[in-house]
Amino acid sequence: MSEPSLPNHQATPLPEAVAGGVTDAGAEACFDRITRLAAQGLGMPTALFALVEGDGHRLQSRFAATPLAALPPAGVVADAVGPDGVTVVAPAALDGLGLGFCAGVPVRGPDGKRAGTLCVLDAGPRAFDDSGRAMLADFAVLLERELAAAALRRQAARQQDKETAARALFDHLPEGVMMLDESGVILACNAVAEAMYAATKNGLIGRNSNDFVGEDPARLRESLKAGKTDQLQAIARRVDGSVFPAEFSIKLLQTSGTYRYALAVRDISARRAEERKAQAAEARGRKYFVTATHELRTPMASVLGFSELLLKHDFARDERIEIISVIHRQATRLVKLINEMLDLARIDSGSKEEFDLRPQDAAAMLEQTLSGLDGLHVSSRIHTAVAPALPQVRADSLKLQQALTNILSNAIKYSAADSAIQVDVFETDADAGPMVGFRVTDRGIGMTAEQQARIFEPFYRAHTDQETAGTGLGMTIFKEIVDLHGGVVKIDSSPGAGTAVLLLLPAVAAAH
Repeated sequence: MSEPSLPNHQATPLPEAVAGGVTDAGAEACFDRITRLAAQGLGMPTALFALVEGDGHRLQSRFAATPLAALPPAGVVADAVGPDGVTVVAPAALDGLGLGFCAGVPVRGPDGKRAGTLCVLDAGPRAFDDSGRAMLADFAVLLERELAAAALRRQAARQQDKETAARALFDHLPEGVMMLDESGVILACNAVAEAMYAATKNGLIGRNSNDFVGEDPARLRESLKAGKTDQLQAIARRVDGSVFPAEFSIKLLQTSGTYRYALAVRDISARRAEERKAQAAEARGRKYFVTATHELRTPMASVLGFSELLLKHDFARDERIEIISVIHRQATRLVKLINEMLDLARIDSGSKEEFDLRPQDAAAMLEQTLSGLDGLHVSSRIHTAVAPALPQVRADSLKLQQALTNILSNAIKYSAADSAIQVDVFETDADAGPMVGFRVTDRGIGMTAEQQARIFEPFYRAHTDQETAGTGLGMTIFKEIVDLHGGVVKIDSSPGAGTAVLLLLPAVAAAH
């Protein structure tokens, strides 16, 4: 059965803290107890407490010692109670409600507005003196106090929820954040800051922030005084004494006359590493350009010089063929040099992500590499020993074949035409875990320790007295490819005793 609305002059929306049934279980138990005590204290068989909700009343609690034949809706009862003080409802207003007596009093909410009504009821007529009125008013005060307490609990719960949400946000920020007092003492910090500084939970709180700026603490102190500094870079010091490059942003906060500072800390080690890498690449590029200019000039000079001879003079057939052979050889070297320079530039400007790295069979890649050398007619010189059941390696097949081709070409180039070249493929363990090794061993002219130290430099050639000395980029390209595969290179060589080049690549763990 729906309950009639109260007149507009009496109905006031319930404060948010108690509206819509949001009172907690403890408050509801108190409402029940106060309603019961009101009935018993006044000697009434029935009492009820109804809360204002929207434009009507909602029954909150009721006590009946001896049930009435038919209790009217709470809204109808509350509607009969005046807006101020205790109201004893006139008998004429109770006709048709099955009641002989009704007295009620408004219950105010924390905002002073009517939040509900407390009523005592009886089926027959009753006398109600001033002491009864006073007692009923006192029970209403108890209800008002409970409504206020419920509102405070609700407000505290909301505040706690806000603080929990703020703390969760605080802890999940991608950078370290500290709250400092006027002297720079850390009042609070998030988990990121603790991890950044290698501190235990709450291990930074109470310490001065200047302890963690290793380069110049005075700079941070001056920034704190200034109120705000963006991107102040300094060397930060962890709790264990180790250091890292950091960037600080400082913001002055003022609340209730108290100064606080929000200090955001970013570990810029990765950024610095990328900057150093970019600077090294730029320096390397400048060096490439200067050296490449010289390297290109030599074959170009030969091509131009010998071609001019052909244009200016008539030569006998044999001499002409010899000159054309020189031009062809130098042009071939020029094309090879340009191709390798472009290849190195692509590798140097790229990244590991641009390689098509996927599990590859080591034996199959070696076989494909050797098939590409068939044109050199050296298959009889190359002997292979491939261990069985090798794990796969994660590699870009074409790039790794290029790297293997480079070291095999060197082995062929710098050893006698009738000497053997040994290629071994095997599994081994290293500090980084299981590895697959490719070892190419020749019996050629070998290298000194000084030559080995420079072997990966662009355009460096350990042996320049041979017609087939090459471009000096093969081993540079080889090393770049190996590095982007996460591999390791080891070289063992001595003059006259040959060279062994070992390439180790991380093995792919077998799927279980």
